[in-house]
Amino acid sequence: MTSLTYSIGGCRVVTACLELRDACDRKDKERCLEAYQQVVTEYSTLRDKMKTICKMERAVIDDEAGGHSKK
Repeated sequence: MTSLTYSIGGCRVVTACLELRDACDRKDKERCLEAYQQVVTEYSTLRDKMKTICKMERAVIDDEAGGHSKK
C-alpha cells in the first residue's frame, strides 16, 4: 500500500505539509497561506483518488462474489 500511496499523491501531501510547517516556523504569513492552500489542494486530490480506488475495489469484490455482496 505504501508504494500505491506515493504514486497517487501521498508524497505530495507530505511535502506540502513540510512546507507549511517551515513557513509557520519562519512566521511568514503569506507563505503560510500559500502553503496551507497547497496542503488543501494536495489532500483533496489524494482523497479523490483514494475514493476512486475504493470504488474499484468494491466493484471487484462484488464481481468476485457474483454481485451478491452487501454495499
